[in-house]
Parts: sequence; structure tokens; C-alpha cells
Amino acid sequence: MTQAPANNFPGMQPPPTPPAKSNTWMVVLFGCLGAFVVCVIVCGGVAWYVMSNVKNIAAEGVKVVAVQAINQSQLPDDQKKGVISHIDRVTAEFKSGKITLEQLGKVLETVSESPLLYVGAVYHVRGAIIQPSGLSADEKKEADRSAQRVARGLYEKKLVEADMNYIADPIMIVDANGEQQLKPNPTDDEVREFAKRAKEKADAVNIPDEDFTVDIADELGKAIDKATANP
Repeated sequence: MTQAPANNFPGMQPPPTPPAKSNTWMVVLFGCLGAFVVCVIVCGGVAWYVMSNVKNIAAEGVKVVAVQAINQSQLPDDQKKGVISHIDRVTAEFKSGKITLEQLGKVLETVSESPLLYVGAVYHVRGAIIQPSGLSADEKKEADRSAQRVARGLYEKKLVEADMNYIADPIMIVDANGEQQLKPNPTDDEVREFAKRAKEKADAVNIPDEDFTVDIADELGKAIDKATANP
């Protein structure tokens, strides 16, 4: 990710640096929720340093990119609409000055420290990896249930990043830049191994074997409200 330039403007502080994340899930995270916040911080922040009218233009451009990313994600349609509504709100409030660059930095920090990005990553894997695979209907159902259990474990913080890395390893590949990415076409056996590891980790922390969903849009809204609230 491109880093914002050093601050050469007196009295203007750059946005806080988000906590480091493993490359293992970065491709998925930015495709779900991280893209919007990161783009606004980086692109919007640069524009802020240049001039206010450019900031407004950049904010609109970032909004378009972010909405495209959300629409191409594997989130359910109702969740896409909810997340996009938050994009619209934050973009408008950023342009009007109601939300400051510093507060946007807090939004990024709050979201990246929450389990929402990982939960979004699991949604992506369910739709982009499990369902298109050649597994039987019963295998897909079991794999999807295991993925839901992993999402719950992440949401309840019973599972952590190291668990995700272990679970995801069979469906990841190292690209030319040495970064891990989702395999474009994992084999059925690799998907089975992913599902096996997901079940193993969910069983290890006693996650109930039942359907689980998270209202990501609602949780994102809460995170934004918390980060932008006046002290």
C-alpha cells in the first residue's frame, strides 16, 4: 500500500499508522471493508495537504473506487448496501469538514483492530472459493458451516490471526512480489484441506456447530460512530 508523504505542513499531523497486518489476508480485507477507509486516509489525506478543493474531488474519486470494491466483494447484497451507505455518509461528512482527517485515521485504526475485516474475509472465501469449487453439495454445506464457525470464533475473539493463517494456507499462493494472495483456482483437495482446518480450529475452541451471521454494515457503522465521536 502506498504510504502518505511526510508531513511538511506546520500544524498538520498525518493520520495514525494502522496496526500491521499479515499479508496472508490483506487481499481479502481490502476487498471487503478496508479499501474504503484506507483509500480515504491515503488519497484524501494527500489531497488535504494540497488544497481543500482537491480534497473534495479526491473524496469523490475514492468513493467510486470503494463502492466498486464493495460491489465486487462476496458480501450479501443487503450488507453491500449497508456498507455503501456508510461510505456515502463518511465521504459527505469528510468533504463538509464534519469529519476530520484525524478522525478518519481513528476510523481506520478502529476497524483494523476489530474482527470485522477477518469476518469479511471469511464471507469472501465462502463465496469466491467454496461455492465455485467442485466439491459435492454436502461437502460445500459442511465447508460453509465450518467457515461460519470460524467467522464466529473471530468475531468472539476466540480465534486469532495465527489461526487464520493456518486455516488459509492451503488456498494461498506467494506472488512475484513475495506476498501471499488467494489462489485464483485452488484445487478441490486444497479447498477440502481449508475446510478441514477450519473445522479443526472451530472445534478446538468449542464454537457451536450452527449457522452464524454478522451484520457487518451495522458493526461498521458502530465503529465509525465510535471513532468520529467528539471526546
